[in-house]
Amino acid sequence: LASMDWSYRIRDNIDMKTVLYYTGSMADVNYFWLEREFDEIGHSVSMDETNYSRINDIAIKSDFKWLPHKSHNVRFGASYQFHKYDPSRQSLSEVDGIQDESASSLHYTGNEISLYAEDRMTFLDRIHLNIGLRYAVSGVSGKAWHRAEPRIAMEVGCNKMMDFKIFIIRIYSFTEALLSALRPLLAASCRPRYGLCPPRGNGGGAGSW
Repeated sequence: LASMDWSYRIRDNIDMKTVLYYTGSMADVNYFWLEREFDEIGHSVSMDETNYSRINDIAIKSDFKWLPHKSHNVRFGASYQFHKYDPSRQSLSEVDGIQDESASSLHYTGNEISLYAEDRMTFLDRIHLNIGLRYAVSGVSGKAWHRAEPRIAMEVGCNKMMDFKIFIIRIYSFTEALLSALRPLLAASCRPRYGLCPPRGNGGGAGSW
């Protein structure tokens, strides 16, 4: 995991922040299987296999924050993500002392470009309304998809210890590995004080707490 960010104040009420980051993950799964028959011939069969998963993501994201009024907050921005997935397998089998080794690997890449905007308004110092829309285009292996992800949330501050919030969110995750790019957007429009996790995966969610 690595990241770089650059912040710049365009005007007194307009800020910009650009983040470039890389994330990578590795996973190995190994299993061994052995079968023997104790007879005159003494057959034996064994298999040793390891499956590898390598995921690498590079992304850049620019956010703009505009404060037209102390009770009005507008955020908008754009992002680009490059996703690389490399699964592979290595196996070694042995039948009656004769070994056979095999290996295979695949390579997948994906791209996603997105634009978003959200509007947060405050009423009576304790009622917050947030409306946002994210539009994304993603492609992999010669195919492309586009989608719109609306969201709306309302928060009412009951007292210093408790908030009431109701929200409706629609999310289509490119892959779970790319969900990190969605978390800042989701957290900005729907952020509880006590740990209720946001909806994940392909679909939507609604609720209150």
